[in-house]
Amino acid sequence: MKENVLQHCISVMRAKVLKLNEMNINKHKVKSKVKCF
Repeated sequence: MKENVLQHCISVMRAKVLKLNEMNINKHKVKSKVKCF
């Protein structure tokens, strides 16, 4: 049971990190677009 909980926590943390990375990438894309103009 403990292992399953640990794996669940890890997968949730990974999902959060991926979402944050996507948000950061989107911000960079917007910034680069603004710079181009």
